[in-house]
Amino acid sequence: MHFNCPATNLLSLEFNGSESPNTIPFEVILYSEKSMKAIKRMSPEEIDALESFKANKKIEMDVRSFPRGIYYIHIVPGGKLKLAVQKTRIILE
Repeated sequence: MHFNCPATNLLSLEFNGSESPNTIPFEVILYSEKSMKAIKRMSPEEIDALESFKANKKIEMDVRSFPRGIYYIHIVPGGKLKLAVQKTRIILE
């Protein structure tokens, strides 16, 4: 996975080489560092409906309305294997 950080208006997540169901995200959740409360959640249906994900395995989140600061993005893997949730620190400038 590759992402742009720090982000300003769009947070882009690229899943290069994500042909296996085990590497495609099942769910993407953005948490605020201050409250650790989910402020944005993308379900499997929302991810599958994205044209950018279908074409380029890319998810873009509009973050321009979120307060600037530190967030954590959790990527829940799909597939049948029990893979760990990827957690990454994100800075919104």
